[in-house]
Amino acid sequence: MKLSEMWRQAAKELKQGKEYYYNPDQDTHCAIGAAIHYRLGHSTCLSSQNTFPRGKDADDILSETALFGDRFRGIVTLNDDDNWTFEQFAKKAEELGL
Repeated sequence: MKLSEMWRQAAKELKQGKEYYYNPDQDTHCAIGAAIHYRLGHSTCLSSQNTFPRGKDADDILSETALFGDRFRGIVTLNDDDNWTFEQFAKKAEELGL
């Protein structure tokens, strides 16, 4: 599943949050957390609230999201500081062919 598709799905199914890949107290995902949720499974988000998972699929997510800025800091800034919605992320990912 492409990033643009994941974020479109997230816009329909998930509640967006800040600071954590997944925040169990509020049941929210950030933009990267939503990608983890769809590509690696929800249990990965639950077990790695502040630790990015390891492995090829996780590396692929970082490589793809790096196109949004400096490593994954660019995407974190867009999510946490600029308040981009999942739909905005989907549109930009689509423009980037992701």
